[in-house]
Amino acid sequence: MIRELASVGVLAAVSFIISLLGTAQEIDGLRVPLCSIAENPVRYDGKTIRVKAQLHSAGMHGWYIYDEGCPQFGVGLFIPSKVDGSEELHRAVNWGEFGTTDKTVSASFVGVFHLNKPPQSPPRELIVRRMENFKSTPKTK
Repeated sequence: MIRELASVGVLAAVSFIISLLGTAQEIDGLRVPLCSIAENPVRYDGKTIRVKAQLHSAGMHGWYIYDEGCPQFGVGLFIPSKVDGSEELHRAVNWGEFGTTDKTVSASFVGVFHLNKPPQSPPRELIVRRMENFKSTPKTK
């Protein structure tokens, strides 16, 4: 009887730890290279992900992220107001010309990845929950 109770206690503890890991992944996002999403976007649809990527914007026409390893695969960003990291984003893009025409900006982005059905645009979108670790450097001419 004591062994059975101990086994149940251990099983409950393990289940609790596993549930915490799942919760942490939902908050912190599944770490995945953007090019892996390019290879199999359906696999990540609706999932909370964390990607390191370069940011692109010409100014007023929205934001998207890409990776130089798969530059043809961009993911549009939907950035809610006052999301964690929005002040850091504005500091990274608001020197020199607005946007990324004169600079390279990279960062980590955490959010929910979605595949949008046509005619909805963009075809791939990250609803951003958090942005961090911005690096902004001038482009060489």
